[in-house]
Amino acid sequence: MTPIALLLLLCPLAPGDDAPRLVDGRFGQALDARTGGSIAPADARLEARPITVELWARLLDRDAGAVLLSNEAPTSGTHWELVVLPGTADVAFVSPALDPPLVVAGGTLGDGRWHHVAVQLGPDRVGILVDGELLADRPVASRAVPSQRSGLAVGTRIEDRSPVWALIDDVRVSAGVREIVAPPEGPLVSDDRTIALWSFDESEAEYLARWTPGGETNQAGLPYPHRYGAYEFETDDDWIDGRWQETDKGPFLTHSIRLPGLQVGPKAMAVFLGPDRSTATLFDQERCAVVAGVADATLEIDPLRFGLLRKPVLGGGVLSYVDPSKTWRHPPEGPGAPPRPLDRSEVDYRGLRLHGDRVLLTSGILGGTVEEVGTEERLGEVVAVARHLRAEGLSTAAWLTLAELEGTPSVRVEDGVMIASATAEDGTAQAVALRVDEGASSLELRGGDVIAPIEAGAAWSGTALLWSGRVDRLDDFRGLARSKPEAPDFEALRGPGPRRWGEPIVTGGTLGEDDGQSPFVIDTISVPQANPFNALFFVSALDFFPNGDAALATAHGDVWVVRGLDAGLGRVSWQRFATGLYQPLGLKVVEGEVVVLGRDQLTRLHDEDGDGEADFYESFNHDLIIEGADHAYAMRLETDPEGNFYFLKSGGGPHGSALLKVSADGSNLSVFARGFRHPYGLGVGPEGQVTAADNEGNWVPSSKIDLVREGGFYGFLGSAGEAPDGVRPDPPLCYIPKVADNSSGGQLWYTGDRWGDYHRGGMLHLSWGRCTLLSVLQDEVGGVPQAATVRFPGLTFLSGSGEAEFSPSDGQLYVVGLNGWQTGAATDGSFQRVRYTDRPIHMPASFRAQEDGILVTFSRPIDPESASDPRRYRAERWNYRWTGTYGSFHYSAEDPDRIGHNPVPIASAEPTADGRGVFLRIEGMAHVDQFWLATDLIAGDGSPLRFDLYATIHALHPAGSGEGEVTGGR
Repeated sequence: MTPIALLLLLCPLAPGDDAPRLVDGRFGQALDARTGGSIAPADARLEARPITVELWARLLDRDAGAVLLSNEAPTSGTHWELVVLPGTADVAFVSPALDPPLVVAGGTLGDGRWHHVAVQLGPDRVGILVDGELLADRPVASRAVPSQRSGLAVGTRIEDRSPVWALIDDVRVSAGVREIVAPPEGPLVSDDRTIALWSFDESEAEYLARWTPGGETNQAGLPYPHRYGAYEFETDDDWIDGRWQETDKGPFLTHSIRLPGLQVGPKAMAVFLGPDRSTATLFDQERCAVVAGVADATLEIDPLRFGLLRKPVLGGGVLSYVDPSKTWRHPPEGPGAPPRPLDRSEVDYRGLRLHGDRVLLTSGILGGTVEEVGTEERLGEVVAVARHLRAEGLSTAAWLTLAELEGTPSVRVEDGVMIASATAEDGTAQAVALRVDEGASSLELRGGDVIAPIEAGAAWSGTALLWSGRVDRLDDFRGLARSKPEAPDFEALRGPGPRRWGEPIVTGGTLGEDDGQSPFVIDTISVPQANPFNALFFVSALDFFPNGDAALATAHGDVWVVRGLDAGLGRVSWQRFATGLYQPLGLKVVEGEVVVLGRDQLTRLHDEDGDGEADFYESFNHDLIIEGADHAYAMRLETDPEGNFYFLKSGGGPHGSALLKVSADGSNLSVFARGFRHPYGLGVGPEGQVTAADNEGNWVPSSKIDLVREGGFYGFLGSAGEAPDGVRPDPPLCYIPKVADNSSGGQLWYTGDRWGDYHRGGMLHLSWGRCTLLSVLQDEVGGVPQAATVRFPGLTFLSGSGEAEFSPSDGQLYVVGLNGWQTGAATDGSFQRVRYTDRPIHMPASFRAQEDGILVTFSRPIDPESASDPRRYRAERWNYRWTGTYGSFHYSAEDPDRIGHNPVPIASAEPTADGRGVFLRIEGMAHVDQFWLATDLIAGDGSPLRFDLYATIHALHPAGSGEGEVTGGR
C-alpha cells in the first residue's frame, strides 16, 4: 500500500457524533476524536531526532482506522503520522521524508480496549511498541526537505481536521529514546526529557480561563482547535541572524541609519565611495544634503530578526558633520538676523542615477536643480570626501552648510582653493576646501559653520573637500586640495552606465506532484539563495510586466526581474534589477515600470538602456513622514482603477497606523483611513473596493479583514489604556481566528478565466502566518457587509504568503512569501505558482446568514444524503472584546461575561433543489463576531467535502428569504 493510498483510507466518511469533546479516559479524561480532534502548538523540537512519542488510544471502529497523531502539514520535510490502519487495526508510522515511508507493526488495536502505543524515532531507525512490546524495529534513511511548522494534530490532521473513530489520552513527546518495557500503570508525567504533555483533564472553559491574551500559547493542557501556538519568540534560534551583514548591498543603502553620537534624520542614505567602498557620505533625503563624511566606513547590521528590526550603524572615522537643520538655509535677511532653514516645500528630493558605482543625487532646491556626486580622494595617508556639486535656477539665494568645525576656524586661499580649518579641543584638525568652477566664488563662516553661498538663477558648480585628522596631516590635506580633484562628467553620469551585477542567475523550477485528484498543484520556482552577492531572498512583493516577466522585491532592499516563467519552468533567470532600497514591502508595475514602496518613499525605477538593471531611481513620492522607529513598516502597495496608489504604515507620527493614498501622478499623499495596528495585508478590488487585514494585538481582538471606507477608523488606539468616550471602530468585514490565520497577508480578486470557474469575481485572502490561501465569501444585508473565510484544501506555501498575483501570461496564481514574525515559513522566502489542473473544485461558494439559519452553497453538486444529516455538521460561536489588551479571550455569545464557546445545535439540514446547497436550520440566530461551521460531507462525485467556515455575522436576512437559491460565484 502506498503512503498516498494509506492517507486516503484514513479519512473516514462516517457520520458525525454529538459526543462531548472530553470523555472518560484511561486516566481521568480523554479527547474524543470523533468531534474533529485538536491542534497543538508547533514546536521545533518535534523536528529533531531522536524523539519518543507515546499515548493511550482506544479504537472505536477497526474498519475505519484512525489518525492518532499527525505532525505538520504533508508538505513539510518533518511531517510524520502515527496511525491505525483500517481493517487490520495495525499500528503504523508514516513519514514521506523517510525511506521506507511506511513502517507497520503487527499488533492490533481492534478489540475496543485502551492500549499504550509508542514510537521511538531515531536518526536511522523507527521502533513501534504496543503495550510495552516492540512490534516493529525498522532501519530507515532520510532525505533533506525543508521543515514547515504548522502544529501537531491530535486525533486528526492539520490539513482537514477530519474526525476519526478513536479516544486518545495522555499524549507525551520526549527528547531521546525512552526505554519502554511495559505499559505505564498511571498517568504520564512531565520530566526533564518531556517536550510536550497533554493529559486532557480540563475543560475548554477552564483552558480558556487560564489563557491570558498576549500570544503565549504553549501552556500545558488541552490543545483546542481554535488555539494555535505562536511560531516565533525571541528565544528562537533564528531570532538572531546576521547574514545581511555579508550581503553586497550595492553602491548605496537607504535606511534610518544611525551615526553614533550625532543627530541624523530618519531618511538617510549611505553612499559608498572608492574602489573598495571604504569611504562613505550620509545623505539626508528630507534635507537634500550630505550631513556627514566617514572614512574607514563600516555599516554594522543589528542581527535581530534577520536584520529587519533595528537601524544599521554607520561606523568609522567621521570626517565632517553638519546638523540636518543647518544644511540648506535662507541667508540672513539683515544685520544680526539668523539664517532660516528651508521648509519642506522648498526642498524636493528627486532621486538618484547610477553610472557604474557612481551615485548622482538630484534635488529640487528653491525651484531650481542641485546635483551632487561624491568621490573618495587620497594623498598618502590623508583620506577625504569630495562633494562635486552643480546648481542652477534657484529662485532665491541659498546657503549650503558644508560642515561644522569646532574652535575658531580660519579661511585661507591657496591656488584658487578656499580652505577653512580649525583645531578641536582634542587636538584633531578639521578642514573644508572649496573650489568653485562656475559662478560666484566665496566661502562664508558663521561661528563654526562653513557655508557655500549659492546665488539665485545663475549656474554654479564646485567641489567641496571634507576632512579631519591629525594636525600634522593638515598640510597634506591642503596639498590634496590644491591638486584640484577632477570634477566628474555630470552629463555622462546622467546617462546609463555598465551593468553592476553581471549576467542573470539561472535556476529553474519544480512542478508540483499531481496526485490525479487535486484541482490545484503548487509549482515552486527555485529562488537563488546561493548567489555571488550573498543577497537574501525574503521575498516581500510581486507584480508582473505585460509580457509575463515578474518583478519581485526582497525585504532587505533588492528588486529582481524574473524571466522564463513558462509551463515547464525549465530555465528561469533572475536579474538583480535594483538595490539599496529601504525595506521594500510593496511593488507595482505601472505602464511597464516598477514602482516600489520603501519605508521612506515610493520609488519609480527606470531601466533607460534596457540592460535589465535600473539606472534612475526616481523619487515618485516622498511625502511620507516617518520616525525611523523599530517595527514601523510601510507595507504592501496596490492601485485602484484610476491609478491611485494605496499602502499601509504602522508606527507613530501623522502617517502612522494609517492607510495612505498617493495620487496616480505621485503629486499628493493623503490619509485614507486610520486605526490600523500592524497590517501586512492590503487589497484593492476591480471596482475600487479597498481592504486591509490587520493582525491580533492590542485593540485588535483577532486577525480580521476590513472593508475600508475613506475616513473610517478601524480600532487601533496605540498604547491607550481605554478608548475615548464615543469612539468605536468600523466593524470588520470578518474576523478570522488563529486556527485559520494568526497573521494576515493580502487580498486579491480572481477576475480571469484560466484558473477554473470557482469564485470567479470573488476575493481571495492570504494567511501569512499559516502560509495558506483562503476564499472570502461575502454577504450583504441591507447595505451591511459581512463575510466568511474558507481555506483552499491542500495548499500550503513554503513561506509566509504575503502577496499573490495572477500572471497575464498563463493566468495562474503566483505567490511570494517570507519568513519573520509568527509564521510557519520553512524557508527565508519563496516564489510559487498555484496551477489549476482542470479538475472539479469542491468548495463552499457562498454563505448567507438568515434569521432562521445558514444557507451554504457549493461549487459543485453535493450528495443529498450526507448533506441532509445534521450530525455531519458542527457549529460554534463566540465574541471578542475590543480593548487595549493584546488579543481577546473568546467570550460566550449568550453569556457575555463567560469565557468560552457556545455550541450551535442544528435542527435540520435541508439540501437545496438544485443540489448545490444546504440550508441549516438554527434557532436563535443572532449577530456574532465569530461563527464556526465544520462539515464532513460527500460531494456529488463521491469525493470528501470537509471544510471549516469562519464567518462574522453583523446582520441577518429575513427568515425563509434564501432557501433554495444559489448565490455567489460558482
